[in-house]
Amino acid sequence: MQTSELYADKAVIVRARGDMPVKLSFRRFDKDHCYVGHIGRISEIGVPSEQVFAFSDELYNKLIAAFQAQDLNRLRELYAQIPVDDLACNKYQNRL
Repeated sequence: MQTSELYADKAVIVRARGDMPVKLSFRRFDKDHCYVGHIGRISEIGVPSEQVFAFSDELYNKLIAAFQAQDLNRLRELYAQIPVDDLACNKYQNRL
């Protein structure tokens, strides 16, 4: 088993195009990319690690509310306030 497989299928928040928050499943990491996919599906995409955050209901709900309200300033502020420690790839790499 590869070390990144230890954290496979953990929920993460991905900062997608237009700053849209998307809940996806962490699959693995490689250098400076996290590979994520939809929960329950096999396919995955590589995303720069600085756009992938550890999942929490509270953070996700705040991001979704700001996105749906089209409050781009609040949305960017929320993303900026997420500590670097909470980048999902960093978090999983540091635990290995």
